[in-house]
Amino acid sequence: MHEYNHSDTRNGLNFMAKKFGISGDDLKALRKRSGFTQTVVATRVGVRRQTLSNWEKGVGEPPSLAIFKLLGLFGIKTLSPLFDEVEQAVDEENAKEKEKEKQRAK
Repeated sequence: MHEYNHSDTRNGLNFMAKKFGISGDDLKALRKRSGFTQTVVATRVGVRRQTLSNWEKGVGEPPSLAIFKLLGLFGIKTLSPLFDEVEQAVDEENAKEKEKEKQRAK
């Protein structure tokens, strides 16, 4: 695995960009386009808001499961069949979270 350092962010070579073609700027744009706040996305992914903010700035590396949760949350489907099982788990978790939100709203 590539070892992260700050110069990678300036060069656009952060983890998400290398693995999935998604930069911190892309993550922020996807979040805003979806109408989500950082707090909502962070809660659904299972991290603190500051952690998500750092990822959007290109600081730090989100773990693989967080990346799959982010991709699922924004409706981005990976092309590789190797990720089908993980995507299914993320989809199920997102559905459960949406159901919990509906229950809380009642």
